[in-house]
Amino acid sequence: MKKNSKILLSVLIASFCIGNVVSCNRNTPSNNSEESVNSNSSTPSVDDSTLSEVIKETLSYDAGNRFAYPRSVIKRFDYNGVKLSNDSAFKQEFNYAMEYLLQIPTDDLLKVMRIREGKDVEGSSYLGGWYDGGLWVAATFGQYVSSLARGYALTKDERLKAKATELLDGWADCISEDGFFYFSPDRNTNSTHYTYDKVVLMCLDVYTYIGDEIGQRALTYLKTATNFAKDYLGQKRINATPTGPHSGQSVEGGNSDIEWYILSENLYRAYLATGDEYYKQFGDVWNYDYFWNALKNGDGSKYHNVHAYSHTNSISGAAMKYALTGDVHYLEVVNNAYYMYQGYEVYPNGLYGSYERLVGTVGNLNDTIEADKANSEVPCDTWAALKIVKYLTELTGESTYYSWGEKLLYNGVLSMLPMSDDSIMRGKTFYYASYQKDAVKEYYAASWPCCSGTYFMNLCDVADQLYYYDEDSLYVANYVSSQVESNFNDRNVILTQGSDFPNSNTVKMTVNCTKNVDFNLKIRIPEWSETIKVLVNGKDINAKLGKEPWLNIGDSFNNNDKIEITFNPKLDLQQIVEGDNGSVMAMYGSIYMVAEKPENTTITLNENKEVSDYIVGKDKNTIYVRDENDILFKFVPYYELGVGAEYAGNLSVVYREEA
Repeated sequence: MKKNSKILLSVLIASFCIGNVVSCNRNTPSNNSEESVNSNSSTPSVDDSTLSEVIKETLSYDAGNRFAYPRSVIKRFDYNGVKLSNDSAFKQEFNYAMEYLLQIPTDDLLKVMRIREGKDVEGSSYLGGWYDGGLWVAATFGQYVSSLARGYALTKDERLKAKATELLDGWADCISEDGFFYFSPDRNTNSTHYTYDKVVLMCLDVYTYIGDEIGQRALTYLKTATNFAKDYLGQKRINATPTGPHSGQSVEGGNSDIEWYILSENLYRAYLATGDEYYKQFGDVWNYDYFWNALKNGDGSKYHNVHAYSHTNSISGAAMKYALTGDVHYLEVVNNAYYMYQGYEVYPNGLYGSYERLVGTVGNLNDTIEADKANSEVPCDTWAALKIVKYLTELTGESTYYSWGEKLLYNGVLSMLPMSDDSIMRGKTFYYASYQKDAVKEYYAASWPCCSGTYFMNLCDVADQLYYYDEDSLYVANYVSSQVESNFNDRNVILTQGSDFPNSNTVKMTVNCTKNVDFNLKIRIPEWSETIKVLVNGKDINAKLGKEPWLNIGDSFNNNDKIEITFNPKLDLQQIVEGDNGSVMAMYGSIYMVAEKPENTTITLNENKEVSDYIVGKDKNTIYVRDENDILFKFVPYYELGVGAEYAGNLSVVYREEA
């Protein structure tokens, strides 16, 4: 893994900060447009000069209550106008997850809070595991409702809307007279900051992505919860340090301050959605300057051994702080966080957080892998990191960050075992991944852990990680079978993408529009592709890999124009820690490959050859390698492994001198 000897802040300032631009999400109609839906008079005014005054072609999706993210150089579609194709593995997992959510009985999900308020719980059952007791009583509830709201935005499946409505209203019906809104069956609750954050997320997403009457009620519920939280939440705001509480909590017990620093992001989003300064002011309370400044200054010694997921989650608060204020300091924090993570925290497969900790600049990833088999809290770590990728891409317009984002999609999102029930327990969740040499893929021992919430959030988020746009360009960030609808110069454009990577290295796209339309179609060039070939209607455009972050493959298109893109990945062994061949991960482009039940975990190569020179066969996305000692290694994508699969998460490589 290549270390960053220096974080180039000057590059960030010179290249990324494009003034105090405030631009409106094109999915949000202008106030003058007849297409305006569910407009909110309290929404803060933004510059809507990029919107057409007259929409000649109506988009097939609704704007809802989506709000502008200020200072976005390019914009995401925000779960609107993008559809995953049925043949995509991501869509299949998403469909499964939504059906699983729908089948959890509403009465069971509401049981513990109804008990507290003395309401009827006859006919309902305890869910068990983390949901019913302990520190994290039903803390995942907010993420379940949020996922239903985002799932509805993506599919318009009325069942998802109905379930979200039923759950949100059922929860609100259990808010105590004094405003106590937590889920526990008594007043002895904990993890209060973490859980309140999920309540903000839940109410905000129902308002934003579902809207209608339930959306308006969600804002009322949000204000009630926040009024209570302002007085109830502890505000000691203790910094997490290498030798202190790893999550920054108060050690006195009771109403602890655990993970207080994750609150600002969603409170800032609530401000953007409502225009209510109340949320912005409360968000300012929770800025985590101690950690953010350490990231900006490259001082990883200050956050060694702190909680990985929650600290990564807090970085999105800095991104939102920049979006609101335009203070370049906060953009530098987020950008430097990206490079600090790539240098010290992230394995070659894109994951991080061994035993739920960051290593900083004083730790060693190889040591943490060997110390414990819980080498990444996959669903939570993936969710937190994908948000950083999305914010940075929006706020800078650069494609660089998807070298991480692409890995997270395949080796994080797609690698999760599906939540399931059996005769013993409900809510079986994939929590930790092991990258040890002798590893097994398995479910977490207890049901409904906190990662059961991010499991659903991740699968919803895939569609929001594929495309971006600005006034005259459509950007393709990831290659997943899907369709995106947009509008340029008052003309609708539908881009359909077919991709079967890594089974195939060719991506096919079709442009559909009613008549000729001028716009730039820009694609991300993966860093792992040694060459690229682009055909437009069968003609080679002689695309060359250069310094440009996006490759512009055309600026004017007709209906049924065809684009074909062929990449060139190769199998590679990448050091987890630079200079140490004792632990390497096999990567095929962005795909993490593991050795399935190897005879041993040391692979021997000629010092003048690469592992790709030893490939003796391929079967779809399985790669067979026979090394210098005639040992056969079967490399398969980690995401294909089922429960109970045995594999080598990393190997040692020995280079033999040529005779």
